[in-house]
Amino acid sequence: MAIADIDRDAVLQAIGEARSLGRDAFLDRYGFARSRTHVVVDDEGNEHDSKALLGAAHGFAVPHEGPLLPHQFSGGAATVGRLTALGFQVSQPAHAPAVPALTAGDCALFSRYPDKVPFKEENLEPGDKEAFQELRLRLQRLAQWLAATAPVHTELKAHASLYSANGRTVRDLWSCVFPERAGNKSYALQVAIIVSENGAEVTACLGAGTSALKDEQRQAAERELTRLKGRLAGFGAAEREQLTAALPPGYTFRHRWREDANADFDTLDAWLAHAASPEGNGAGISRNLSPQELQDAGPGIAEELAELLAAVAPLFDHCYPPGEGTPALEDLDEPAQNESPIPDAPRFDAETLERRARDAGLLIDLPVYRAVVAALASGKHLILTGPPGTAKTTLAELTAQLAQAAGLAAGYVPTTATADWTTYETIGGLRPRTDGPGLQFREGILLSALRERRWLIIDELNRANFDRALGQMFTVLSGQSVVLPYQGAHSGNPVVITPEAQSGSYDPGAYDTVAVPADWRIIATMNVFDKSLLFEMSFALMRRFAFVEVPAPSDTHYRQLWQRHLTDLPAEAAAQCSTVLDGLLGVRTLREIGPATYLDMARFAAQYTRGTAGSAQELTYQLFYSFLLPQLEGADQATVRQLYTLVAQLVGSEHKGAVRRTLHTVLGVNPDTAPRTGQAADGPAALEL
Repeated sequence: MAIADIDRDAVLQAIGEARSLGRDAFLDRYGFARSRTHVVVDDEGNEHDSKALLGAAHGFAVPHEGPLLPHQFSGGAATVGRLTALGFQVSQPAHAPAVPALTAGDCALFSRYPDKVPFKEENLEPGDKEAFQELRLRLQRLAQWLAATAPVHTELKAHASLYSANGRTVRDLWSCVFPERAGNKSYALQVAIIVSENGAEVTACLGAGTSALKDEQRQAAERELTRLKGRLAGFGAAEREQLTAALPPGYTFRHRWREDANADFDTLDAWLAHAASPEGNGAGISRNLSPQELQDAGPGIAEELAELLAAVAPLFDHCYPPGEGTPALEDLDEPAQNESPIPDAPRFDAETLERRARDAGLLIDLPVYRAVVAALASGKHLILTGPPGTAKTTLAELTAQLAQAAGLAAGYVPTTATADWTTYETIGGLRPRTDGPGLQFREGILLSALRERRWLIIDELNRANFDRALGQMFTVLSGQSVVLPYQGAHSGNPVVITPEAQSGSYDPGAYDTVAVPADWRIIATMNVFDKSLLFEMSFALMRRFAFVEVPAPSDTHYRQLWQRHLTDLPAEAAAQCSTVLDGLLGVRTLREIGPATYLDMARFAAQYTRGTAGSAQELTYQLFYSFLLPQLEGADQATVRQLYTLVAQLVGSEHKGAVRRTLHTVLGVNPDTAPRTGQAADGPAALEL
């Protein structure tokens, strides 16, 4: 028996039978449970449980062998891969909680650090610190989902390892579920997933039997482990047969997790004998997935874990029978040095956002965070305004990340607006089919974000004609439904965008429904220099957004920020760079410039002064020309004259002429020419030469 024998026609026959019998009767006939992570959506928009569908299809494809039973194949990566290869649309159930996926890129993280290095940004490749943290978050959510859906009688607790140990990188990250009343996962039976450079190991195993506990707690935990091993030895023959029959293919009995994938024991009986022995700590029933198999599994990795837990559920129920308590084990779950229990989901509030932003190096006043949270929590979408370089985009991303951690979104999609945007880019439009002649509807970035329940971050909103680009979304942002003039690529039915609360009003057999979650938001940014463009947006659009200004911080904060990039310089060079930057802060009195520009200047200055340093005047001119001049486009003549007076004093006589020529050439203004008589200081520049 093999799922490779199943062809598309057999699956279509199974879909026909499922339609005829009804979902529950179809599942009962073949002995499957409802899928919690993957369904096949047929051409009428109906959902079919993916594993049950493939099992039934085997009976149509290979009649003399009959349908596959649940324990004969995996409902995760194997099922999803086969159905996708046959051209079927596989997705999560419409009302199922979002399940995180793991990727080959997660494995590549560990390959970049074969030797443990201090867990600091300067020792890691750009973005890797956040990638480790985000991987742990997904592993946490995966374990929490598994604990909430576990088919066992005892209450399970979720746990995940830390992304650093003793302040250094780790070689793998893992999460697990274990009986809450066991007190500590290291002395309990558990189901876990371990992600490393080589892929992932999915395992039902014993804990390591070691943890950073106090003497009394450790003795109690060791007694609990001894009790567990006694229960393992007494696991009944009938239950052993049940577990062996239910165990998905590909699992082997091993001495310990994190070891070779080869089987160490031929039978469950031999493995139980080892696990119950004094040497049995860490004994596991495991399956290994390569990085590519992990990538292919996507959210189906949750189904892999759920299937394994369902198979070993009799073992959990035997070792932790219902109604039995272990009061001696209270407060045993002290974290080991490189571990910590999973925290509660963070609150979506201003204080949490401020703390996360501060950890990321942002210096923004608390009222800004309060306004951001209040706007989004009150149902508004958001536009962040302010000078260039005030970290508006970073703030938008941190806000979306907090929303994801708080359970308000499945993630976020970042994009940058352009002058060419139309509804084709945002909502979607027709394009040539890939499987034959004709056209098919392709979803735009906004519609895709909605389907995936991800917030949308639009950088530099002012670049786009947003009224034209949003089109029908005006109606949707007002809380109303809209039917698009397109048919879904897979269903062939009209696409309707509707608030999630109204989605039940549309027959799934007649419409391809895209639900708008009540918590879904757009966060956009635009520069204050372009605020005149803001009023080119229609009032109908503007009233769907709240506007929050992200002002530049005080001069003191600028100095605090750039000092971080000068600490490695000799004292004399650091003092010179700081003096030069301090002098150029005066430009902010003429044109507000955010701290990001001054941080770029500090990094440039630190490199410029290494080795044989030039004069302070020379460095000042280079910083002005490279970083500040581009920020002054459109300055009027009065501003240019003041700018010239300020910078000429800083660069000295040697570069004074260069500053004059540069202002004239780049900005088109002669700084030596006074405004015409009667011309306001902030009026149009006089271009006399």
